[in-house]
Amino acid sequence: PGLRIAGTACPDRGFEADPLRWEDLRDELRRAEPDLVYLALGAPKQEKIALRLREDMPTTWFLGCGGSVSFLAGLVPQAPPWMQRSGLEWVHRLVHEPSRLWRRYLVDDAPYAVALLLRSARAGRRRQ
Repeated sequence: PGLRIAGTACPDRGFEADPLRWEDLRDELRRAEPDLVYLALGAPKQEKIALRLREDMPTTWFLGCGGSVSFLAGLVPQAPPWMQRSGLEWVHRLVHEPSRLWRRYLVDDAPYAVALLLRSARAGRRRQ
């Protein structure tokens, strides 16, 4: 009861780097005066967008939901349950969207993952 959908937007790729398209989206959001904005842009893009929008909309809540909308809409197949339980959903996504995800997973995320594993291994040795 009382829910009001203030609007939707699906900007083209690169909208955040184009001053005119960015201003149009920002103005549209400010006019809608939303209490909550779902950002389905993937990390870290959605977090960066939320920070920029926060300046103009300090009382609005921003919720980054990444690829969840694509999964729910059936646009992107989800990994089988065994892959989800095993922490291998990223492999399934990489196989289905290699041109979009290869750089993120294999170049941007890999150094972070290796560093995290090394820190965990060192911390485990210290406890023994």
